[in-house]
Amino acid sequence: MSNLSTEPVADHYNRNIIIRILVLIACLAFVCNGVFFIARLATLALYSSIDNALANREVWQALWMGLRFDIATILRLSLLGLLLSLVCTSLPSKKAAQFAWWSTVVMGYLLIVLALFFAISNSMYISFFDRPIDSFAFQGLTYDWQMAASSIVGLDNFIFSLLAMVVLLPIVWFLYRHLVAIISKTSWGVSLSTASSLLLIVLYLMTFILLGRGSVTTFPLSHRHMVISAQTDVNNLIPNGIIATYYGYQEFKKSRTLAPADDRVGRALFQSFFGYEPTSEDLFSQFFTVSEKSDFLDENPPNVVLHLVESMGQSLLLNRFNGGFDTAGSLRQHLDDDLYFQAFLPASDDTQKSLMSIMFSTEYSNISRSTHQQIPMETSAAQIFKRAGYRTVFVFAGFEGINNRGNYLKQQGFDTFIGAHKLKALYPDMGSSVWGGEDEYLYDYIWQLLSTSEEQDKPLFIVSLSVTNHPPYTLPKTADLSSEKMNQTLMTRLHNLPAESVETFKYTNQHLGALISQIKQSDLANNTIMAVTGDHGIRGMNFSAAEQLHQISVPFYLYVPSQYRPDSKVDTEQMASHKDIMPTLYNLALSNSKYPNLGRDLLAPIDPESPHNFAYHSHYFVSDNIVYSAVANHELMGQKTLSNLDITGEHFAVPADRRPRAASYSDVLDWITRYQLTEPR
Repeated sequence: MSNLSTEPVADHYNRNIIIRILVLIACLAFVCNGVFFIARLATLALYSSIDNALANREVWQALWMGLRFDIATILRLSLLGLLLSLVCTSLPSKKAAQFAWWSTVVMGYLLIVLALFFAISNSMYISFFDRPIDSFAFQGLTYDWQMAASSIVGLDNFIFSLLAMVVLLPIVWFLYRHLVAIISKTSWGVSLSTASSLLLIVLYLMTFILLGRGSVTTFPLSHRHMVISAQTDVNNLIPNGIIATYYGYQEFKKSRTLAPADDRVGRALFQSFFGYEPTSEDLFSQFFTVSEKSDFLDENPPNVVLHLVESMGQSLLLNRFNGGFDTAGSLRQHLDDDLYFQAFLPASDDTQKSLMSIMFSTEYSNISRSTHQQIPMETSAAQIFKRAGYRTVFVFAGFEGINNRGNYLKQQGFDTFIGAHKLKALYPDMGSSVWGGEDEYLYDYIWQLLSTSEEQDKPLFIVSLSVTNHPPYTLPKTADLSSEKMNQTLMTRLHNLPAESVETFKYTNQHLGALISQIKQSDLANNTIMAVTGDHGIRGMNFSAAEQLHQISVPFYLYVPSQYRPDSKVDTEQMASHKDIMPTLYNLALSNSKYPNLGRDLLAPIDPESPHNFAYHSHYFVSDNIVYSAVANHELMGQKTLSNLDITGEHFAVPADRRPRAASYSDVLDWITRYQLTEPR
């Protein structure tokens, strides 16, 4: 008898618990979505350059899409708790039901911490990188945690973000705790019949599944739904911190494995990009071309120096953005005297991707740490110069282990790799930061290499990369800069950048300019080509919606001795990008040398029929004064741009039959990379 009387009580109790859990998960989604929404509004207010945001239809679309992602994210993360509760409450035991309840409550506290942490982290990430958390964050974790931590602490908004976390966490916990108390005191399931309870649970589960998918169409919410606009600041509003981190990790993991290159797909890409069908012969070799035969270059091969400057954004060199403040130092004279391309885009927004793009014509930045790192690439610039008889050297002011650059670049054709540890051994007085050594010693070493080059039987191909102008922006103690105060124009533009970033920017330019002056004032002026560009634009400055290209642009400087210059006039106002650097240097320095036909010689007259008449960035490409960007479902969106890089804001969709050839460029790079790394050798 006693058993019969207790079973209904246990049944009512379990029914009460499961409905409590369902209500709790709904409240948890409400609380976490509120956290994401507040972070989204803070990002819009503090780090966006969208004019009249609330009147912008795309902003409201982004907020709606973001809400869908928020709901789906929390419900997907709650799925394990829901399944556990269903299992436990189906057992004829109060203890199992109690365990399910308190497990769900604890899960809620953990989810709130995760939501708040990643929401604030994502907002910080956007403020600096102008994009949500992505694979680069996981690449950064493989450097050294001390390096990453020092860079984060060096951000201007770090203290503000930390305070926001400290203030908001107890508030959100208090709200959640209050909701838990209300739900736990309510007898949700006692007054319902078994059939009614089951119907309620089934309806809840159906709603749970639908909202968890985030879509009623065939495809659930996924990475492809995160781009709805041609404007970066709009798209930045969509992903919450958790989902951005998840997709960033997936991208990072995916970049370590490559599918084989399909010949049929490659031939279709070739025809789409070049405008004519490939021959029936080996396809890969048809992606290459040959520099012109030159007896002069055969007998007088020049030294070639390509220098990448950390965060050398073009905008900070222009009066429009710096208000006349001297940011170039001694480099200014050379920018005025030599070839200086100002309408120039980097390959990407981070150092490793830009370096790999320039050196190897690939967008797979993780090759240097992947299972493919031992495979030599035929598209390697170092290999091409080495085959032409050059001694190849890479000089890096940073530590050798970053992205495994020291080992990988030597594997890819550099005879010598000099990093911060070696520089420190050569220059004991050199100071260090969390990222490496000081740039002035990098330039001194390059000078030593060049000044003794006549003692070698080979010309030099030197590639170098600086690090001083990198967060946390540690200015060397030996720096001797003018005491000129920054003007209001520059201070306003800096926005989220600390003033120290301008000092490190100028410090590097000052010593770089001194190196170029040394070269010009020596015999090297007659046989050394010097090329300089930024690895990516300046992160954290304030730009309007019309200045999106200025936000990412970098300079391209080129010194060419008179005897190596072409006879034709050079158009330095043409729109170009990183993809054009190596083809330009190959044609300046190498005779009858095979190289990837993936860019154009910027010193040659522009051929209107060339497939290379566009500037490429991983987020944009610019062709015929139109900025193209891929939006949802890979649809192309165009915006008109002016010769000064300003975007007019006139948006228009690009019909499939009007897609420019440049739209195939990224896929071409992908195919070429996979062919080299996955084909049997």
